[in-house]
Amino acid sequence: MAQAVLRSCEASVKPQLQKFLTTLILSPISSNSDLHQHCYTLLYQLYQAVPQVLLPVIPHMTSEMLAEDAGKRAEATQLVCQLFTVPGNRLVCEYVDVFDELLHRFKDAEVGIRLHLVEFAPMLVAAAGSSERQEKVVREVAVRLQDYDDKVRIAAVKAVCQCARQLLAGPAGAASGGTAATACHPHQLGLLAPPVVATLLDSQQEDEAAAAELGVMYSPPEAGLDFGVVGAAAAAGVAAGTRDVAWLQDMLKAVCMRLRDTKLSVRKQTADSLMAVFRTVAAAGTGQQLAKYCWLPARMLLCCKTDVELRAHLVEGVLKDGLLGPQASPAQAAAAWVQLWLAANPMDRETLLMLLAMRARLQVGAASASDRRASYARSMMAA
Repeated sequence: MAQAVLRSCEASVKPQLQKFLTTLILSPISSNSDLHQHCYTLLYQLYQAVPQVLLPVIPHMTSEMLAEDAGKRAEATQLVCQLFTVPGNRLVCEYVDVFDELLHRFKDAEVGIRLHLVEFAPMLVAAAGSSERQEKVVREVAVRLQDYDDKVRIAAVKAVCQCARQLLAGPAGAASGGTAATACHPHQLGLLAPPVVATLLDSQQEDEAAAAELGVMYSPPEAGLDFGVVGAAAAAGVAAGTRDVAWLQDMLKAVCMRLRDTKLSVRKQTADSLMAVFRTVAAAGTGQQLAKYCWLPARMLLCCKTDVELRAHLVEGVLKDGLLGPQASPAQAAAAWVQLWLAANPMDRETLLMLLAMRARLQVGAASASDRRASYARSMMAA
């Protein structure tokens, strides 16, 4: 009822309401209102009823996200996320400064704020409105793959892979991408995240040894991946139609490094998320596009060889239902294997053969166990 009343008299109350809301945000004490304790909830509810009223108020959220009080920053960040992701609006495009400050909160000193933003990232990507802003969001999330808190790292793995699936499955995945620009913010206020700590297992030598045993070439994850500005020279050498794929590949390689995370929970989530990306590409992409991601299942094979803790999860969970998952038909799975084989170079084909052999052994073992159970059941009935 309150929303209906506001809509009916929007024109008459709009100036006074905008002035009151601005005072409530910037000078809550002088507003002489107890509503300042519920200011952000009120703003969101008003936007749902009369969105035009909030248009001159939204720019003030930049200063709110820079507040020294962590609780205030968290509430302001949550409100901006909610406003930017309301279906059908163009606030991200119209309030660039607010959007840029929101991206800086990915580096906030508070774990809760960083975690909330990372979890919100796929919705921000969907609402971004341009491939350049989408790239900015995903790159900020990718930085949090090295966060000192394992909950943030797990959320970052899920978010980067979910964003990649959105972009690769939809028309945005084929659109030309912009250049991501990351600038130093003039008002640091001591809100930057703590220094990155070591979160990787020191297992590159084990990976190299496993690759040698398998008879394949080991390609280590790229060090010093560029999460910031893409150089003009590098951008000039990339065709407009493939630039999105290029930066997404870098982000997924950064996710792949989490397969050597010190926390098993992070490594499990990484394996699940990366294979979900591969299955999305196989379902929605062409053979040429699938060729760019054939390193994902090959990397799973190396993990089966080097990571004893992760091996059981990979064999019994990730790869249990085949390369494309249980929803794929045998014909689709066969076509995907053919595309992988044609796209692979001679050294990568050895890795794919090992993956096929492992899958065959699992199938034979499962069939043998089933036969033994059936035989035992028959013998018990006969007895």
